[in-house]
Amino acid sequence: MRTKILGRTGIELPIVGLGAANLGLPSQASAYFQHVDNPRHESFADVTAAVATVHEAVQHGIRLVDTAPKYCYGDSERAIRRAWDELPDLVAKALVTTKVGLIYEGDGFDYSYDAAMKCVQGSMERL
Repeated sequence: MRTKILGRTGIELPIVGLGAANLGLPSQASAYFQHVDNPRHESFADVTAAVATVHEAVQHGIRLVDTAPKYCYGDSERAIRRAWDELPDLVAKALVTTKVGLIYEGDGFDYSYDAAMKCVQGSMERL
């Protein structure tokens, strides 16, 4: 698989990664309801299916897994953690990226230092 260097990090990764926004969702229709029409912020993710997806992707050469606290309301990050817990040798094979800034109240974003640190702390707990 073709690779590229990630920015100025010196980390070489395949050009294909696993986007975990819809990790474990049963259908394309459920993705709409998960991310758009879900005022109670409930996750519809099947965490077992999500974990299996991470396992398969990394075992077949995917080395970048991109997630965020908003994805399935934290279940995406939790599924990645569970995948690592179940197959710890995969941790050394993949890089996980996440994001900051999400504030659930009103579904707005806050990129202040305090909000970013709160997001980092939450992601570290879930991952």
